[in-house]
Amino acid sequence: MAQGEAYKGKAYDLLERIIRYCLSHRLLTLFAALLLLLGSALCYPYIKQSFFPDMEYDQLYIEYKLPESYNTSQVERDLKQIREMLSSREDVVHVTSSIGGTPSRYNLVRSIATPSLAYGELIVDFTSPKALVKAMDKIQEELSEAFPEAYVKIKRYNLMYKKYPIEICFSGPDPQVLHALTDSAMAIVRDCKLITLPTTDWEPKVPLLLVDYNQSQARTSGISRGDIALSIMGYTDGIPVGVYYNGISAEKIYVNSRDGEGAKVGKLDDINLFGVMPNISNLLDHNTIQRLLSGHLTKDDIIQKIARDTGDTYATARKNVTPILDALKEEKYDKLIRKMYDDYKIYGYDYLEQHYSIKIVDVYDQWRKRGLVFKTR
Repeated sequence: MAQGEAYKGKAYDLLERIIRYCLSHRLLTLFAALLLLLGSALCYPYIKQSFFPDMEYDQLYIEYKLPESYNTSQVERDLKQIREMLSSREDVVHVTSSIGGTPSRYNLVRSIATPSLAYGELIVDFTSPKALVKAMDKIQEELSEAFPEAYVKIKRYNLMYKKYPIEICFSGPDPQVLHALTDSAMAIVRDCKLITLPTTDWEPKVPLLLVDYNQSQARTSGISRGDIALSIMGYTDGIPVGVYYNGISAEKIYVNSRDGEGAKVGKLDDINLFGVMPNISNLLDHNTIQRLLSGHLTKDDIIQKIARDTGDTYATARKNVTPILDALKEEKYDKLIRKMYDDYKIYGYDYLEQHYSIKIVDVYDQWRKRGLVFKTR
């Protein structure tokens, strides 16, 4: 095809005539462009001032939040009443409810609620997007009047979702001053008739458990922060260890520590702490290893010492320590040092101390002798 034939056709002929006309009537073309620009400026106020407008979708979701003193039973009853109220409408096709948090679905155009026993959510399908927009304000008003103690908010899907359309943030070190500022702002907002559902993110006070963790003593005993947390869990709610399926539903299995009479421990100050990994600091001592390899120290001596130090039975100590002793007896000390070095590079200094119960300076000479690269952190 020749180069000139590529631009032949009715569309190109029409475009050529328009361009020739505009170039021949420059003043008229300029006046028409200015007139169109002025017309677009006059139409600008009719455009909704939203960077990302709500999606044209026939579905919305309703967030329902009671004060923290309520539980899921009350939330379930209220959601059932709301579901029946919405299902009676002709423009509603389907209603789905969820208790405790946002339903487990992958959606990037909505906010994710914080899990709570006092939280519930409904997903409502309408006959059309126009019916949804028309019914939103009326449904919001009815739900707010029917459930005055709850925070009920109807939301549409949006790419730039936010928890609240208008937010004011006060920050400072004094909670009393922040409360005073929040109360003043809420009083001003409530007097404005254009604003609905004014609320704050102040949550009620909840008891907090703090553990006084002595790092030096814990390292000496081979106990990490995770071990303390696991021990406290064992004396309180229990440690989940598995799931039992009874034919209808799955039931979780917990291990719980009790006193001699089978009752829960009253004071957490008296509980026993246990570590997931055994304390093998004596095994990694250079002198102990040399005595073990030379035959001056037997495996039974080390197991008995570990049992005394940890408070475990002889059988438990033998089960935990025997693999390490066998590795040392088979002259696999180089592999142990290499593993410690690799673990240090991956997890860091704290991991080495917690899981091997040994200071980094104690193995520095071993790393250097084997040509391993050592860098201070």
